[in-house]
Amino acid sequence: MAIVSIKTQQVTFYDADGWILRAPVSTGTSGRETPAGVFAVLEKDKDHHSSLYDDASMPNMQRITWNGIALHGGPLPDMRPRTAACGCPTTFAEKLFDRTWIGCG
Repeated sequence: MAIVSIKTQQVTFYDADGWILRAPVSTGTSGRETPAGVFAVLEKDKDHHSSLYDDASMPNMQRITWNGIALHGGPLPDMRPRTAACGCPTTFAEKLFDRTWIGCG
């Protein structure tokens, strides 16, 4: 399970024993807000490029909705709140990618 805190711009992943991974994130901006809810991984792609955002590289992409919401690696803006783009550190996204499967949520 993952919990994204929009307030603290952090994601924490848990297994049955407690939290296992934590990292800073960048959540959606106005008009492209990060949705609240419970989601499962629908699709995974190690070397994904966006069809919505100018072919932007989205390494270790894990799609959680069919309308463009996904977890993926990318650079984080320096400012707070980090709401200019979505993503999490690339090394974190890679670790996460290797610990999930389609249907997990």
